[in-house]
Amino acid sequence: MRMRANDVDLDTLNTIKTRPDFGAALRRLIPEGMTLRAIADDLMKRDIVNGRTKTAIDNWLKGISVPKSQALDVILDTYHVTDPELRTAWKNARQRASRWNPVPCPFPGFTSFAEADAELFMGRAKLTQELVTRITGLRAAGGGLIPVVGPSGSGKSSLLHAGLIPALGPSWTVTSHTPSEQLVAELARLPRAAGGKAYENLLLIIDQFEDVYATGIADPNRATLINRLSDMARDGAVIALGVRSDFLPHLFWPDAMLPLLNGPLFGMVPMNRDELREAIVEPARKAGRRIQPELITMLLDELAHPTNTEAGHEDGTLPLLSHALRMAWNRNPSPGEVTVTDYLAAGGLAGAVKDAADQAYDQLNADQQAVIRDLFLRMVHVTSEGPVVRRRLLLNEVPSYPGVTPDELKDALEEFVDQRFVTRDDKGMQISHDALIREWPRLRAWIDSDRIGLIIAQDLGVATQKWAQHDHASDALYQGVVLRGALEWAEARGHALTPLEREFLRASSRKERSRRRVLRSAVGLLTTLSIVATSAGWFAFRERNEAIAQGAQASHKGALAESQLMATRAGALYGTDLALAAQFSLVSRQIADTEAARSRVLDASAAPAVTRMVGPDGLTHAVALGRGLVAAGGEDGKIWLWDLAQPGRPVLIGTPIDNGTPNVTTLAFDPAKRYLASGSGDGTVRLWDLQDPAHPVAAGTAQTGSPVNSVAFGPRLLAAAGSDGQVRLWPRDRLDRPMTLRRPASGMPADATRVALNSVRFSPDGHTVAAVGEDGLVWRWDISGDQPAQVGSALGGPGTALWSVAFSKDGRMLAVGGTDDKIWLWDLTGPTPAPRREPLTGPTSWVYSVSFTPDGRGLIAGSADTHVYMWDLATRRIVAELPHPDVVTSVAQEVNGRLASGGADGVVRLWSLPGPVLTGSSPIFTLAFNPSGDSLAAASGDTNVRLWRTAKPGEPIRLWDPATAGSPAQGPAAQGPPLSDPHLVGTLAYSSTGWLAAGRDDGTVALWNANHPGDPVVPASDLTGIIDAVAFNAEGTVLAAGSRKGGVQLWDARDPANIRLLGKLEAPAGVMSLAFTPDGRTLAAASHQSILVWDVRDPAKPGAIAVVPSNSKYTFNHVAFSDDGRVMAAPLNHWVRLWDVTDPGSPRQFGKDLSIGPKGQVQAVAFGPDRLLAGAASDGTVPVWQVPAGGAPSTIAVLSGPSGTVFSVAFAPRGRALAAAGMDGTVRLYNLDFDAVTAYICAISGDPITVREWQEYVSDPSSPDAPGLAYNPPCGLGG
Repeated sequence: MRMRANDVDLDTLNTIKTRPDFGAALRRLIPEGMTLRAIADDLMKRDIVNGRTKTAIDNWLKGISVPKSQALDVILDTYHVTDPELRTAWKNARQRASRWNPVPCPFPGFTSFAEADAELFMGRAKLTQELVTRITGLRAAGGGLIPVVGPSGSGKSSLLHAGLIPALGPSWTVTSHTPSEQLVAELARLPRAAGGKAYENLLLIIDQFEDVYATGIADPNRATLINRLSDMARDGAVIALGVRSDFLPHLFWPDAMLPLLNGPLFGMVPMNRDELREAIVEPARKAGRRIQPELITMLLDELAHPTNTEAGHEDGTLPLLSHALRMAWNRNPSPGEVTVTDYLAAGGLAGAVKDAADQAYDQLNADQQAVIRDLFLRMVHVTSEGPVVRRRLLLNEVPSYPGVTPDELKDALEEFVDQRFVTRDDKGMQISHDALIREWPRLRAWIDSDRIGLIIAQDLGVATQKWAQHDHASDALYQGVVLRGALEWAEARGHALTPLEREFLRASSRKERSRRRVLRSAVGLLTTLSIVATSAGWFAFRERNEAIAQGAQASHKGALAESQLMATRAGALYGTDLALAAQFSLVSRQIADTEAARSRVLDASAAPAVTRMVGPDGLTHAVALGRGLVAAGGEDGKIWLWDLAQPGRPVLIGTPIDNGTPNVTTLAFDPAKRYLASGSGDGTVRLWDLQDPAHPVAAGTAQTGSPVNSVAFGPRLLAAAGSDGQVRLWPRDRLDRPMTLRRPASGMPADATRVALNSVRFSPDGHTVAAVGEDGLVWRWDISGDQPAQVGSALGGPGTALWSVAFSKDGRMLAVGGTDDKIWLWDLTGPTPAPRREPLTGPTSWVYSVSFTPDGRGLIAGSADTHVYMWDLATRRIVAELPHPDVVTSVAQEVNGRLASGGADGVVRLWSLPGPVLTGSSPIFTLAFNPSGDSLAAASGDTNVRLWRTAKPGEPIRLWDPATAGSPAQGPAAQGPPLSDPHLVGTLAYSSTGWLAAGRDDGTVALWNANHPGDPVVPASDLTGIIDAVAFNAEGTVLAAGSRKGGVQLWDARDPANIRLLGKLEAPAGVMSLAFTPDGRTLAAASHQSILVWDVRDPAKPGAIAVVPSNSKYTFNHVAFSDDGRVMAAPLNHWVRLWDVTDPGSPRQFGKDLSIGPKGQVQAVAFGPDRLLAGAASDGTVPVWQVPAGGAPSTIAVLSGPSGTVFSVAFAPRGRALAAAGMDGTVRLYNLDFDAVTAYICAISGDPITVREWQEYVSDPSSPDAPGLAYNPPCGLGG
């Protein structure tokens, strides 16, 4: 029978004061007989509060804790408490219960002991007296400085405040501070004595002194602070600094600190066992409670140092002890013993932090969780690859969060404050102790996954504050790629910006738009809007944090920081300038071999190959490809020619040709590639004979009287389209006698025929000329007869201005692009042109240039959104998207696949397609190489299997693709029958005998001979459900297949065409993945929350030998063995777990779980040669680890993978090739050989980093004293 809500009446609610009473009232509110799980499910169905754990609900009902106010609202709604007076009474009761604390806890948790806690500060009497002796000695010597040094969690703050200050007595004046930009001003306000030394009785404590170096205090302020401390020490002050030992090298870096030291450092030695016992027992006794003796013994044993018998504990464990005792105390706050049961229920020493922090987080709704994540990340400071430290977050640095009210924000923080994880006052908030950063896995994962974003945020905060401090000076604003990257990051960050940061970015954008209008008058407004709006890949960095830059010169840590920052900038450039990014990635690795540097170098191996040629100053209007030549022209009025004999090393031929005009707006080669035509803004058309490109000869000039926007060659004629709305035709050798093509005046406004034409092209047979312009129409003329004649009516396109027109090679299609951001296509095969379906989409701004691929199967477009796009016309899908740093104005392609592009940055780029990015038509779930590594198979969500020849990863050949039958971006058309089956589910395995096995949705497996594909072999099976796992042994003689509904079948695959069932293994929880050891003797299955292991030396008589539990709520979804068979790896949510399986029957977990951060899950893992391990992550990355024999795993790189979730990774059996694929339907081919990738970058990158680019990305040109690095581009290209 259900109890009604009004059974908990007002009188009952108004008398509730304790948590147990509140829990009892909640139990009365909930229907009788409901289990905890049923209650949780009931709440979750109606609950806007996501992720609440059953543990939290259990704690509420037992009176151990109380729900947050928002959670209480949901409970009251769920169980029909609608009366306003009752609801108010429930909320008041919740508040009283949350404050209930009959016996205050003497253990501060993650906060330190304060001066007021002196009587509870135990176990440190000896150390306190030693420090008092040193301090009084310094006063007698006339002042000085003493650093109190110890690891995080050693008790420095507590010793200084709860030990030292009370022990000194009233004869001292004591003032305590922590570092901030205002610290110098605070010190200046300290009172000075009238006679003698000004500070002779002053003890100045500066705790967390490492923040002077860690949290970005500007160098001038840091120097001023050190000078101020020096002056005060000479004037009698005794200065005690609390310093983390891992920051000790920074303490001695400025020489000014050395004279302040009047003796040795004061080290925080660990407590011995007796002192530690006192620190546990005495605070509880003074608070009126007792610690159970068995718990004391347990704690002392757990904390004992493994090697130092004189130390009662290891470094960093004291905050964990204090927090665990606090959690145990608060589980049963009534007088009496704190017991082992209380301690274990709180999670113990290892789990108390994680459990309490996770419980506080899990109770929040999705919006609040996002806010808490943002706030915690704002309360840490990342020191590149060095330590992460906490920082104070001021209230004016807290942004507003749409969808979260101030009360909800306060409510979200409340539990973290109550648990002493966060300390909050009226000015700001701070993580209470660095130990939380170490011990809360979720926070560590947030930090590890977003280090780049954290440093960007820090840089933006520093830049914003400097801008504000300098009265919003315009020269303090962001610009160029730095601004673009910051806007990209801010868009990804969403709402988490302060008002001042938003205004700073808006002001930077306004300045950028103004600057671009001046520099880019031809395409000014469009250019700046595209820069602000474009989604340009990864992130960009602001100028280097000054403290990190100086550290880079001072120490190896500085080199690591420089490398990290340079790698981050290279990562940003991969979204805008691939060739420059690749070169800067080498620079980052030259500085130091960091994980970030390695990652960015290896990313280059999976990016389209691009060669850059630094050309005209300012805007490049046109590019054209000749026979072994590329030509470019732009705002400087010159024509630049490069020799492409060595495509990766283009050579500028002589000096640029002076075209004799103020600019060059258009270029075109004749069909024989001997003559080059140019047009310019002053109405001039010039013809150049390039038979000897080193000595170009002027071959003719024509004047049109109007700016020339486009020139084009036909088989016999040269055409020019201009701003006067006319097309002029000349025989190539008679530029003095033009033929004019005009639009009909009938039915048009008087001046309509003079509306500018922007592009003109000949059909391949030379019989038709097409032109487009500002009127948005496509005009065609037949010029095959004696007199030109208009062909039909003008074709109506988007109705807005058009910029480019192109014919396909066979003349059967026509394409146009313009200001509506689309590509319009017409079929010209019939008597009347017919639109080909809907326009192609993809660009987000104007399309300036269109061109069909030479084979006619694809189309290319250059857009003002800073990208070149390539479509597969058969599927209408984008198969390549090539980034640029600015507006793309022109594209051209050769028969050999090389593509040239030019744009507003004055750099010409030569792209070699297809490159190492393979495209499909739907998400790819599984990849598999053949045994030789020269073929790659991919199983996708459209029930197809695709095959590529990958012997040369940069030149893949598609062997078969059911969707495209070949692709313009990926080699010749596919051959052979399809590998397609409507029952396929995306699982795949490749045998050493050349057969492919793919799982089906009906409990069966389909097999193909990959060398001679035909109809699949589908043997009968008694499995049911989806076959989520298939695997061959190394010899290809045994096939294993596992079902999601349970069960594994083993098949004799020696004759795959006549495959024979051997037996079946039990896996009741279902199978998600299967893997054989390389010797074929052992088979493992990922089965829900376990890894099942069988001995399959005799596959007809397999035997179960091990069950490996996850010991977690998470499930295993994949499993893999190392190439030597000694290590097994399996993903477990955000982590990868490793086992030593030297004895397969007794797997032994080793090392810590490898983490990828909290953004998603590890979907799959794969081992490669030399114990390389790769993961497929749902955050779009591909982490790569080294798992050495007998050593700790290390991260080699975190590669930028396909966009969206990465579902599969696979190593080629030989060499260092790695393939990754996922949700976006692409496969990326990486080379993990650093030497080979370095040589590849140097071979293809073209022109080196310029001095200006070096200054922009490496040095700080705004400061002549900036440390930076001397100009030294990679690959020996600087000389």
